[in-house]
Amino acid sequence: MIKACMITSRTTGEDQLLIVVIRGTISLVDWLVNLDGDLELTGDFLDSECDEPVKAHQGLLRVAKRMLPAICSKIKSECQTLVTPTNDPKNSAELLFTGHSAGGGVAALICAHIRNHCPELIQAFQKIHCITFAAPPVLAPHSAVITDLDASAGMTLNVVNYGDIVPRAEKNYIRSLLALYRERAEDPSEDPWDFGRPTTFNYGQIVILQDTEEDEEDGARVHAYRISQDLWQTLAFGSVRAHPMAVYLEAVDEFVVLHSK
Repeated sequence: MIKACMITSRTTGEDQLLIVVIRGTISLVDWLVNLDGDLELTGDFLDSECDEPVKAHQGLLRVAKRMLPAICSKIKSECQTLVTPTNDPKNSAELLFTGHSAGGGVAALICAHIRNHCPELIQAFQKIHCITFAAPPVLAPHSAVITDLDASAGMTLNVVNYGDIVPRAEKNYIRSLLALYRERAEDPSEDPWDFGRPTTFNYGQIVILQDTEEDEEDGARVHAYRISQDLWQTLAFGSVRAHPMAVYLEAVDEFVVLHSK
């Protein structure tokens, strides 16, 4: 099982960006992969300096492993086309991994592997970024994620629409969310709910997009908030309507318009 992938480049002045985009969920087979969410040891795909063995979402890890050789080969090939004033791509070229939903999860795993195991690609780019949208939790323990959050080496962000269930969708959370629905349906309460400690974590700093105001003339006001892991694991996100890529594109467009004024 592999996902559709596109590699393209963008140039702004002397700066060049090579972008690896991995498609999200569109088929029944994709859903079966998504549901295969048990944790599997990553082995030499993603070992790190953690005190505990690194594990990943089983289904997405297997997809990432299958896609990795072709993606690395294509990136190396594209590097040859990146021309800079000194003919050294390292001077200005940057690499970005991105994707929506499960595509973002696979992009995150491949990026994590390249950052930790592909010195020739690290040397070829000034920075390696990973900016995903609605990507699910994919790695454990949390220390395996923290090691890749050095902003000087590249941005690592998981952009989340407020309320989207998928970025919170690991097994312990889903069980706890269902228990919350059952209990509060019988006995409504505004008391905080303890979701417990997650078993799987998102790759990257969580950035939440939220409509903070509705205005008849100007439309929705979308703002972005960076939140801590401790706050993130207290949020009761259960909306599937907030998840589609079209909803994310609309929110990002509104955010850009609002903050470019």
